[in-house]
Amino acid sequence: MSETNSSQGWAAEIESRAAEEHLDRERRLSHELLRPFRMMKTIICRDGNNWCVLYGENLQDGVAGFGDSPDTASRDFDRAWYAQEHR
Repeated sequence: MSETNSSQGWAAEIESRAAEEHLDRERRLSHELLRPFRMMKTIICRDGNNWCVLYGENLQDGVAGFGDSPDTASRDFDRAWYAQEHR
């Protein structure tokens, strides 16, 4: 294989990997934006030493998630949301 063909092959592979990485970032962003935590009008607040993400008027009638950070609370909320959907 000539040096030119080799360079073109590498360039095509780099371009292909860059396109795959871009699509992967787009999929992750879409997934993140479509999480129940993001879609619903949730409230994020401290609850003692933990964080709470709440959808609804109160814990008894709404859906809530708890965690030691806003991120873990939001992921717990998503799990609770999907669990509540299947009841």
